[in-house]
Amino acid sequence: MSYVIKYSGSKTDEGKEKALDQFDTLIRQYPDDIALRELYSDLLIVDNRYEKAITQLKIVYQNTGVPSLKLMECMLTERIKLPHNMCYRDVISVFEQSNVRDFNYLLALYLGESPDFERHKARGLETHTLSEEQKKVIALQPRMLVNAYYP
Repeated sequence: MSYVIKYSGSKTDEGKEKALDQFDTLIRQYPDDIALRELYSDLLIVDNRYEKAITQLKIVYQNTGVPSLKLMECMLTERIKLPHNMCYRDVISVFEQSNVRDFNYLLALYLGESPDFERHKARGLETHTLSEEQKKVIALQPRMLVNAYYP
């Protein structure tokens, strides 16, 4: 936790770089510490180091199976302009296998250009389960949405 504080409290790129290097060292020392990897991936995302963050997220996802982590991986993949459509199809499948039908699932359907998106969106609107903020998010163009999450 002290490395997170060092990173966020640093006013220079050198200070942030040093904190990230310390995280990298800790990851090598404790490769099975999933919580540490998750913190590290968050800092990498904040620092726009998306490729490294994707590497960490893949490991965290493999160990936790949390569908929203797979969605985050897809969005970052799209952000750095790698092929992403297959990734969204995979994450949709993960959500369905986990029987999770939350806003992240709807987001995956939207970003993955799934034909099921409109049906699930309509259901969310009919049941009033979509917040005003969520409605605004899915009103954005997909590329704009990803860029808003990961500038």
